[in-house]
Amino acid sequence: MSNPQVENGYLQIANELYEALARIRIPGEARQVFDVIVRRTYGWGKKTDIISLSTFSKLTGLPRPNVVRAIKKLIIINIITVIKKDNTSSVSYGVQKHYEEWKVLSKKIPLLSKTIIGVIQSDNKVLSKAITAPIHSIGIGSKTIKENKEKKEHFLDYVLLTSTEHQKLIKRFGKSYTEDYIERLNNYIGRIGVKTADKKNKSHYHTILSWLRKDNITRPKWDE
Repeated sequence: MSNPQVENGYLQIANELYEALARIRIPGEARQVFDVIVRRTYGWGKKTDIISLSTFSKLTGLPRPNVVRAIKKLIIINIITVIKKDNTSSVSYGVQKHYEEWKVLSKKIPLLSKTIIGVIQSDNKVLSKAITAPIHSIGIGSKTIKENKEKKEHFLDYVLLTSTEHQKLIKRFGKSYTEDYIERLNNYIGRIGVKTADKKNKSHYHTILSWLRKDNITRPKWDE
């Protein structure tokens, strides 16, 4: 049976900062990664600490790709600091204690800015590759075919929609229903796993459409 004792170590964090944390929404996996950063810094009386992706994965139980995605979200919120030291492959993470600079995370996750990519570009090849926006081109011999396909973006943790698909849902069913069903699909994928969900639902957009039709929803809520 677990029996945690203060004598075995504790976090020292300012009440003002902790109260600010209660006011901001941090998605589940991002919150897990954030808690590791808090533990590895404030738990040891430090401002920053070098933490590898494998350490994040071990302490959270999350796969490395999920850790990368969570770090991306924390950077977008501006709730952590990421420091790459010269001539090393190590990356230091810390808590951005100036909470007035934190940003509310939209359910629509944008691409990282060039500035953010620059900060972490050389810290870890796996991390950099995963969160740098991909170039939509396929090389065939001496020719390069440009893809005109619209890039899908993350909504919450798992749902992937293009901006056009998202706007179509809002226009047809309203913002409230759209967000409700995105959250419903996100929870479903989280419960059964991404690989299983991908086999069952090739298109998240059409899955949401199907669920809305099944529930006989054809228009926005009356108060929208």
